[in-house]
Amino acid sequence: MTGAPTSPVSPFSVRTHVTAEDRGLIFDLLSSGGFFYPHEMAHGMSLYDEHLFRGENSGKLILALNRGGE
Repeated sequence: MTGAPTSPVSPFSVRTHVTAEDRGLIFDLLSSGGFFYPHEMAHGMSLYDEHLFRGENSGKLILALNRGGE
């Protein structure tokens, strides 16, 4: 018996809209890994802020990947 392959169920969900409450989490993510210089973190946060305040008019798309409410 053959059928269409099934996709595994992912523990992740994707949000296409971020909120002001996400800002601290985004900053923590950028700063915790040791991968970014301070000026790069500042630029990343400015992109986030622009998207947060201007929405689709910012021309930016920011996706949030959630896992079990995180």
